[in-house]
Order: sequence, then structure tokens, then C-alpha cells
Amino acid sequence: MVLRFAMALGVLTAVIVALTFLSDGNMRAFWWTLLVIAICTVVSWVTPED
Repeated sequence: MVLRFAMALGVLTAVIVALTFLSDGNMRAFWWTLLVIAICTVVSWVTPED
């Protein structure tokens, strides 16, 4: 439960950062954000749920 909340918070932060950088037209930051979201997703898959 705590892990899911932490992951959701991380994804939300990543989305906010992505929108901020996209408004500045910085595509590199956008791809870094996608990478972070992908890592969070993989971690949520491989970690056993409580």
C-alpha cells in the first residue's frame, strides 16, 4: 500500500516535471521523464504487493 502511494506520487511528480519542461520546449527532459515513469512501472511490477 505504501509502495503504491509512493509510486503514484513519483509518477505525478514526473508528469508535472514533464509538463513544465514541455512548456519550455525541452524534449530531452521529456524523454528523461518517460524513463523515470518506465522505471517506476517496472519496479511496481517486480515488487511483491502487500
